[in-house]
Amino acid sequence: MMADWIRAALGTLRLPKGEGPLPVVRALGVPVVITAAIVGFGLFVDEHHRIRDWLFWTYAQAWLLSTYFALACLSTGFRIVRWLGGKRIPSSELFALAMAAGVFAFFAAFFILGLFGLLGPALFVLLPAAMIAVGARPLWTHCRRWLRHRAAWRRRVAPSSIWTLAAWGFGLFAIGMLYFLILSPANISYDARWKHLALAEHYATQGFVGPFLEGWYPGTAPHLPSFLYAWAFLVEPIGGLFGQLAIATHIEFVLFLSTLVGIGALARRLVPGADGRLVWVVRFLFPGVLLYDSNLSLGTDHIAALFAIPIFLATMRTWRRLDPKESALLALMISGGLLTKYSSAVALFAFPVLAIVARSVWLGLSRRARTASGAASNSWWVGPLVCVVGGLLFTSPHWLKNWIWYGGPLYPSGSSLFGLAPWTVDAEPIFRYGYMEQAWRPSPTWAGLWESVKVLFTFSILPHNWGFHGKLPVFGSLLTLMLLCLPFVRPRRWLVALFGSIHLGIFSWFWIHHQDRHLQTLMPLMAAATGAAMILVWRQGRAARAALLAAIALQVIWGGDVWFFPTHNMAKKPIAASADLLASGFTKKPEERLRGFEGINELRQALPKGAKVLVHDIHIHTGIGAPSVSDMQGWQGGISYGRLQTPGAIYDLLHGMGITHLVWSDGASRGLDSFAGEASFWNFARRHAGQAKKVGGYFVAEMPSGRPDGPAPRDIAVLGCGKKYETGLYHLEDLTLPVYTPTKAEFPPPRLPASTDQEKRGIVEAASFVFVENDCGSLPSKEKKDFERVVTRKPRGPFQHAWDRRGDRWTVWMRSRPAATVDVVRDGGDGEGAPTTLPMLGRPPRSGFPGGRTSAPR
Repeated sequence: MMADWIRAALGTLRLPKGEGPLPVVRALGVPVVITAAIVGFGLFVDEHHRIRDWLFWTYAQAWLLSTYFALACLSTGFRIVRWLGGKRIPSSELFALAMAAGVFAFFAAFFILGLFGLLGPALFVLLPAAMIAVGARPLWTHCRRWLRHRAAWRRRVAPSSIWTLAAWGFGLFAIGMLYFLILSPANISYDARWKHLALAEHYATQGFVGPFLEGWYPGTAPHLPSFLYAWAFLVEPIGGLFGQLAIATHIEFVLFLSTLVGIGALARRLVPGADGRLVWVVRFLFPGVLLYDSNLSLGTDHIAALFAIPIFLATMRTWRRLDPKESALLALMISGGLLTKYSSAVALFAFPVLAIVARSVWLGLSRRARTASGAASNSWWVGPLVCVVGGLLFTSPHWLKNWIWYGGPLYPSGSSLFGLAPWTVDAEPIFRYGYMEQAWRPSPTWAGLWESVKVLFTFSILPHNWGFHGKLPVFGSLLTLMLLCLPFVRPRRWLVALFGSIHLGIFSWFWIHHQDRHLQTLMPLMAAATGAAMILVWRQGRAARAALLAAIALQVIWGGDVWFFPTHNMAKKPIAASADLLASGFTKKPEERLRGFEGINELRQALPKGAKVLVHDIHIHTGIGAPSVSDMQGWQGGISYGRLQTPGAIYDLLHGMGITHLVWSDGASRGLDSFAGEASFWNFARRHAGQAKKVGGYFVAEMPSGRPDGPAPRDIAVLGCGKKYETGLYHLEDLTLPVYTPTKAEFPPPRLPASTDQEKRGIVEAASFVFVENDCGSLPSKEKKDFERVVTRKPRGPFQHAWDRRGDRWTVWMRSRPAATVDVVRDGGDGEGAPTTLPMLGRPPRSGFPGGRTSAPR
């Protein structure tokens, strides 16, 4: 058999006959020598840097799997669009519509299968394979036909001009720059680390899609992208966490590339006879995409942008006849945007809704209009009805599951209309004064309305961000320039409608939550509109072309240094982060290169398999490799330690959520919980949980083996500046005022005021916890031996709110040594109990509080 194989192999070389062995040696010599050289060089290289440790394999894996994912979406989406939209759709439009429909189908399938607990390695392989099989045959047939037509078309067209080659070079260079930034996990955005990826990891490690038992708000908001990223977390790939993050970033990158195809497709529809092959390059005339936090960083904005052009294309197709199937396709596209994020959805579907309603009224009132459009007699109401019903059905994975799991379709909104659960007594003020007030929006007045109108023309030159690049405008202003040129180029009505749609979206963006990154959702539409208008300007003649080229050159030169700005919130210098990673093979060990997120890797390794973690006051926790529960105030409605108070009550709640381990940061908190909540948690964690182990910058402790019977902390000493709580001794229930409160919140007075040093020492001796405001002093040195510093509250960033806006810092001390009791006499609550002088203070306590004689543990 071996001889037959050798003869067959030699036969493929087509050796000349009758010339001896020399031709055989010549024919085999080159491949043998090259193969031997490869093996030798590989062995040499492997001694210095093992081939199996190369980053290449991680990135090759990411490209292979992201392509596998994209092909699955394209195949199933192709079948859906052909069924709902018909067969007479241009290929570029068909691709844009199919990718968006396929992404929605992937999300829906992942969500439904997750409800049945089927998330795991098998689903990682089988779900994309099944989706590829759904539309493989018609997609293959269409691709073959498209390749034949393209080959014929290329034979007819003239060679590419210098302008075409220059545009392609600029576009490909910009894509390369954008891709370079996603190579390092250090460049993943802050929001992705604490929210989008944390959701993905939670579902994947949990093995099913279920409610967040603490009512974590990101888990109840639309988060379609997290289901896409969750697919990357279903397996342990090459590189572990690093490999999972690489797969997720490449999924976002591949979907971004697919939006570029849609830009050219829409431009061809808007300008008859236009060559849409170069319009995608206009996308990079808006340089903000290269800068944090509008770049590709595993957020939601660029996933929402995937649906932007398909929504407009579907609107154009539906508008003429309001056909039921085309209406269903439009509803599917709008639902995809809505399930991605609220703010983007409003910007995307405002125009389609208005357009379809207006068309429905026109067709309903005019029989002549129905005849001219070829619409059925009842299509004026059937089409819109299909849109509404389809929209409700397609978005049910959001509103219906919220209604079933949390008691309201828009949880945490609607507490006055629905019986929300989980929903603590503190959840309503925290949600109202904390969560909702983080949105950037104008005042609901005429002045705010006028401000929203002005921003339609100034949005690109007046930055709206967290100050990452100061007041320097980096968005790109060619859209506004083309808007000014529009009256002179005789645009078609759909191009005018597109400009109107974009500016309606800008208006809603500014009115709802105007951060610049949210406008990335509209960017494909902006690029298509700008490109289409440029084509019309180019047709105006040489003078118009010269002026247009000058404007483009100005924008390219002005935005040419945006890529280099050191303004990344996490990595500071994103280019350096990627460059350092690629160069780390020279300076770091292989296991140090593939670390994912710094500080999380040790925690990931310390947690046992099957753990479920309470992340206490920790915002960023992606990478722990286990399902998690977040107790951060302002982002969940089900945990309020200050209301639970006793260790037993806290244990009952956490044990019911399946918590096995507690994790908290080393030494600092964001100061988002009330003083009562702070004391109650640390009393539970330090006195009743397992022995805490330091892992990196975190502490890890196991949940108590049984329900603890210890009491809640009783008397709390507050040593403050008087801006909030006055200095004195309080009961735990006096300190439940949430941080998120009205600005003029009334703080309760102390049970026992203290102003002199002797009185302060007295209340400290009686306290189980002491809160010291750092600007006013410290714990008396003689008392420090009896206390341990637990945490320092450091309000910062967008979480400084209400009475913490001035950045007040408090150090929390917990009693570590038991002490004698001190009799504290208070009014019995009926108005008849006479206050008694405390020996330790030398003054009567403040009366007017319920409760009789107590023994305050020291």
